[in-house]
Amino acid sequence: MVRYIIIAAFSVLLLWGCGSSDDNEVSNTGGSWGYDDFINNDYSGSSDEDTPSDDSAATPDGIKGLTVLPTGATAVPLYDGSSYYSLLYYIPNDVSDSNESRYNVSTKGVSSPVEALKLLPVNHQEPTRGSYSYFRAREAELLASGYPQARPKLRKGATSYKVGDIWKDVYISRNVSDDSQLVDAECIGVSEHAYFFLEKGLQKPSQSGLDAIINGFEGIYPIMHEKFGVENDVDGNGKVIIMLFRFNIKDVFGYFDGNDKFSKANVAVSNEADIFYVNDIYMETNFNDLMATLAHEFQHMIQFDNRYNKGFDSLDLWIDEGLAMQAEYFTGYFDNSEYDYAGAFLERYAEISLTNWDYVTTSNYTSSCVFVRYLVEQFGDDVIKRLYNSSKTGTDAVAEAAGKPFNDIFEDFVLALFLSGKGVTDDSRYNFKTIDIQGKGGLKVFHRAEVGRSIDSPILPYSMQLVEWSGELSELTLSSNIKGFGLPKKQ
Repeated sequence: MVRYIIIAAFSVLLLWGCGSSDDNEVSNTGGSWGYDDFINNDYSGSSDEDTPSDDSAATPDGIKGLTVLPTGATAVPLYDGSSYYSLLYYIPNDVSDSNESRYNVSTKGVSSPVEALKLLPVNHQEPTRGSYSYFRAREAELLASGYPQARPKLRKGATSYKVGDIWKDVYISRNVSDDSQLVDAECIGVSEHAYFFLEKGLQKPSQSGLDAIINGFEGIYPIMHEKFGVENDVDGNGKVIIMLFRFNIKDVFGYFDGNDKFSKANVAVSNEADIFYVNDIYMETNFNDLMATLAHEFQHMIQFDNRYNKGFDSLDLWIDEGLAMQAEYFTGYFDNSEYDYAGAFLERYAEISLTNWDYVTTSNYTSSCVFVRYLVEQFGDDVIKRLYNSSKTGTDAVAEAAGKPFNDIFEDFVLALFLSGKGVTDDSRYNFKTIDIQGKGGLKVFHRAEVGRSIDSPILPYSMQLVEWSGELSELTLSSNIKGFGLPKKQ
């Protein structure tokens, strides 16, 4: 998998206040009930029409002022005179469904003026430079192929190297795709657990720079084994190989290629080695992110080998990349990154489906990063190895590893993003432990409108949108198959 440099050049989210024409208004469907009924779970005296459907979200305990917004019904929330938030989220009936849904939410009450601003399209995403698709597809094919991984004898006795040795005809991919080229590389460093090779003709790093990289990786190595597991030693040298070469794509840090774990007899472009690749231009200029890349790509290798050993299919890309981001966290390079993954996610969350990656963008990485961080916080570090050991993939693997239905986890995650750090609840399900959500600005408002108007919007599967209503809201009606929560702005 590929780790990209993340360029923090995000467009500012523009907010949209909907118009007041009849086209924007929707009729109230379903029954209505008040806040006290929600808190007390008391629907006695209500007709069947007034009773929320079985698939409406359960009201979390101990959260003052929180109202569940059930599908196709009208809620009468507790209101304190401030503006009101509604947080809407979409869980598709079929987890594999990548199609967006659409909802309409209308309100009644006393409006206050709000500036009408345009909104960026929900599904407007530009693919990042580079491509992960080849490695993703190839990894799945390799795990399903039945090919045996390489063995030490395939290296023809060349199982150890010393500084100055030349490795001829190494396959590399300058464009991070299936465009393999052959280069010669020189061994420039040896440590207890790694060989460091540099493409011939490139400038060598300073000795102090190289020593820092070598020592940094030696610190990474035992943490990766503790948190994730052990890689297969297919070349029999007891070390991993870190290949530094010049990428054609500047904003790609590195990659791991599962091809290298197999014999050339089965995979012609295999290097028959436990190897991952790093863009050499960052050896002297961006040490922290270079080391984060080594941890990130090492996770991909360990995950691939563990799935291979068990005969399992590959974990879905969004899980694999989220796990790789945890490798950066556990090894201490995540918090020192020049790029704020969590902060960027809180800015662009509404444009991303957590589970469906039609294009690979920076935002996809941030969503998986934050979700898997939440998963580890809630279910412990060992949830990673339970994911590795699950014969399932995708959301089923997450549910099995956590021992909880995925949709329930996602709903808790949505509320945690909304509530964490606000002092509304001390329930650990709704508070991040290692990410200061409010310190990073909190979940950004995606829609803004006056009370008395309505919003009609597309929404992606396993995503959410935060709406801010200006005025004194007395009723809110949500249509379509979307769920939500409501909360006064001031607590």
